[in-house]
Amino acid sequence: MFRGRYEHTIDSKGRLSIPARFRETLGERYDSRLVVTTYDNCLIAYPHQEWQVLEDKVAALPEFKKDTKAFLRFFYSSAVDCNIDRLGRILVPQALRERLTAEGRRNVR
Repeated sequence: MFRGRYEHTIDSKGRLSIPARFRETLGERYDSRLVVTTYDNCLIAYPHQEWQVLEDKVAALPEFKKDTKAFLRFFYSSAVDCNIDRLGRILVPQALRERLTAEGRRNVR
């Protein structure tokens, strides 16, 4: 589990730098894959192995329950695999960048 809040910008090519502290832990414990999704106008990233744990937990939930369906549609369905490059960056897919922009516009009052 990573703790803390980090604000980073996505460059013009859609790349996002992973904080150095996180890269060290990822390199020691996990492979170079992250599963990235959005929640509350933020990107959330899980090491691939931790995402598998989350998938197992979701699979145990009653799939026709209203709350479970809402979770699957919003959080789970937008998840994408992203590889960390040799410079410690991920390429955030265009669809996720657009979703963040759209969510941000809806949250501005």
